[in-house]
Amino acid sequence: SYLEPESFFSYRLEGCENGSLTDLAKSKVFFLVGDVFAQTPVIAKPILDARYADRNNRIFVCDSIPTKTSGFADKFLCCRVGTEPFVLLAIANLIAGKIKGIEIEPIAQISGVSTNLMEETAKTFSNLNPGMVISAMCFGRNENPYLLSLASQALAIKGGGEKRFLAIGEARGFKQTSGQASSFGTIYQKIKEGKIKALINWGDTFPFFYPQLDLAKFDGLVSTALFRPKNNFSGLILPCASNLEKTGIIPTLWEETKINKTLEPVSGSKTVQTIIELLSQALSVSLSRHPAEKKRGEPVTSREFYEQAREALSQKVLEPDSKTASGTLLLGEKPAIGFLNIFDKENIIKINPEDSVKFGFKENESVRVATEIGETELIVKKTNQVPKGLALVGVNRIENRGLFPMVIDKVTNDVIFPPTEVKVWQKE
Repeated sequence: SYLEPESFFSYRLEGCENGSLTDLAKSKVFFLVGDVFAQTPVIAKPILDARYADRNNRIFVCDSIPTKTSGFADKFLCCRVGTEPFVLLAIANLIAGKIKGIEIEPIAQISGVSTNLMEETAKTFSNLNPGMVISAMCFGRNENPYLLSLASQALAIKGGGEKRFLAIGEARGFKQTSGQASSFGTIYQKIKEGKIKALINWGDTFPFFYPQLDLAKFDGLVSTALFRPKNNFSGLILPCASNLEKTGIIPTLWEETKINKTLEPVSGSKTVQTIIELLSQALSVSLSRHPAEKKRGEPVTSREFYEQAREALSQKVLEPDSKTASGTLLLGEKPAIGFLNIFDKENIIKINPEDSVKFGFKENESVRVATEIGETELIVKKTNQVPKGLALVGVNRIENRGLFPMVIDKVTNDVIFPPTEVKVWQKE
């Protein structure tokens, strides 16, 4: 299982051409969705080298919060939380037209991005070739990762000339269509109903990175892990080899990559394939080892996607703002150099200076932070990076991840961790 939002990049839109790292150097225009540079810093230099190779080359960025990536943008389309997919579709329609029901004026109203800015972006983006749409997602940041993934691909398809799509993420998830038993939404529902008593799981982060899950419902839980988890884990942990300890071909979001063993595996750790073979022998059952790729459905058709987009847009127009009862919406950010809190503790909450005055918070003051499912203690950091009404936490910290509720996506039946209402108050 891999429950991070970039797994939604495995849902592909028909006609979308996948880009590669070698395409970066040839590109004259980039449309970056999300905080691409922070989540994958190694990609920043080739993009910037290509941008400044010619004074006419351009970078456009669409995100709900100013970031390291947006700081390099020639034009920054700063939109309201959850409206990124609609901004992308509006620009695609301005370039190519023929997307029924995707009108620029309603999208400008709900997103806060002016029609002039979208029109200027569409004109420049379509005229420069070749180009790339590069999209990143973050836990706790995106309301509809499925829609955002396909909207990014739609912009590449309709972007005019030679445009390709490149997804940014740690690993490649696998496409799961609604109703399949393999979708985590189905599994999670059975867990809540007590219909699954034992679970053998493959994946380095589950369940250790997901405090939202109630593990007490299992009679038996077996999971693989690269590191010994800090929290009290009552199940059986099978130590598995890291990619540095493997040899062979692995799939990534971009392409299949050959890896060579750099380190000898830690004593007792094995590859997942070896563990499956041993279990198959011990359980005397036939366990399929066919690549999950063979189970993936056909690419999503344009007709199907645009119908879903129109429905989502009409709902957003009816409920345009992500306002909450407390007036504050919590979002996540994910610095690349922050795995497992090894480097920075990320025990901070970033808020707008005006909000800090309203709440009476001082810089570096410890405060309590709570959502409907979790609570923790964090240190206040004032920054104009965060717009009023929003708060930002690092989601490499497990306690922060536990603040975001787990929601089942209606289209795919997979799980998402969207922004959520948050309450922040001073310690007594």
